Amino acid sequence: MASYMADAFSKVLEDSFKGKGLYLKYIKPFLAIPMFRQQKTYIYELEEYKNDVPFENYNRPNNKSKLALGNTLPNAFSHWTYEVTGGEFMIVDV
Repeated sequence: MASYMADAFSKVLEDSFKGKGLYLKYIKPFLAIPMFRQQKTYIYELEEYKNDVPFENYNRPNNKSKLALGNTLPNAFSHWTYEVTGGEFMIVDV
C-alpha cells in the first residue's frame, strides 16, 4: 500500500509542480515469513540494503524530525495519505 501511495503522491507532485523534479521514492520491501512452527506467527518486512545512498529518516514517530533541514516532503506525504484515505490510514516513518 505504501508503494502505491508513494507513486500516486509523486504523480500529484508531477502534475502540480511541473519541471521541478519533485517525487517520493519508496523502497519496496520484501516480506519474510518464517517457515518453522512457532506459537505466534511473525511477519518481517525487509528492505534492500543501499550501500551507496546514506539513509536519513525524516518523520519517525516519537523522534526528532529533520524538518530543520528544510525537507518537508516526507511529512507532506504522511499528511496526504491521511487525507486521501479519509483518515483511514497514514503512512509514517518515512
